[in-house]
Amino acid sequence: MMSASSKLGVAELVERGPHDFILTADVDDTLVPIREHLEPIRAEGLAGLDKLQRALRMAPHLVGLGVATGNSLGALDAYDQIPEFDAFIDIATFKITSVGTVIHHRRGNEFERDTTWPPQTEGWNPEKIRELMKDRPELDDQPPEAQNEHKVSYWVAGVPDAEHESYIAELEGLLTPKRIAAQVIFSSGLFLDFLPIGVHKGSANEHVIDTVEAETGRRQLSIATGNSWNDGEFLEAADFAILPSNADTDFRDWAISSFSERLYVAREGFAGGVLEGLQYASRAGLINFPEAT
Repeated sequence: MMSASSKLGVAELVERGPHDFILTADVDDTLVPIREHLEPIRAEGLAGLDKLQRALRMAPHLVGLGVATGNSLGALDAYDQIPEFDAFIDIATFKITSVGTVIHHRRGNEFERDTTWPPQTEGWNPEKIRELMKDRPELDDQPPEAQNEHKVSYWVAGVPDAEHESYIAELEGLLTPKRIAAQVIFSSGLFLDFLPIGVHKGSANEHVIDTVEAETGRRQLSIATGNSWNDGEFLEAADFAILPSNADTDFRDWAISSFSERLYVAREGFAGGVLEGLQYASRAGLINFPEAT
């Protein structure tokens, strides 16, 4: 994870605010409840997303809005059948997909791929990664549409939560002797992604913010929200981060210990928690955001 020491605390940001801002949100189990055990509260979660997108439409200083997801663009497009999510995407200005390896910007009514991202990555070798991982019994290849030239992805089974860190270290230890420059991201106890060093949701979001700054001539405040480990760099790199109450417990504990001065942990889950965090930021003077929805 990156160091958060260079970021300003909320108190310092408030002194310079309220700010124009960019909001970037994870999708699965942040905006949209997807895990099977969450089905009983899915309707409640989507109602929160409906309230969030309605409030965002009224936010006077919202300059950019987007998602940062592990899903491929094709998989994300399938979520458009969810009316509340489709309404959110209708006002989005960018999409970060495939765990930060692909970016699309809105150009009129369409989203165009950012061909300047990601940068060249020395030492990245997806073919060697696949060769090293091919006989591991706990791994199953994710489908071809989940893979790309900068992402090698698996489903993982049988690795207990308590062993996640040692498991990642084990895999990284296999890469080093082969001189493969890759980072290993293990999230939600199920998804394993190998990415080029420095390419992830956080760096992709910074690239989006740099792009908006180049277009507007001003630096915008970045607000990020997510719920699991593949959101780590992404939330840590933001000026202000929001965790919904359903965030993974170990991830929440790490975030609190790492950048609590720029973090809001919501009482509500999913998009309702994101809305709660934005309204807190508004009351604190960080941004201007509608209180009533």
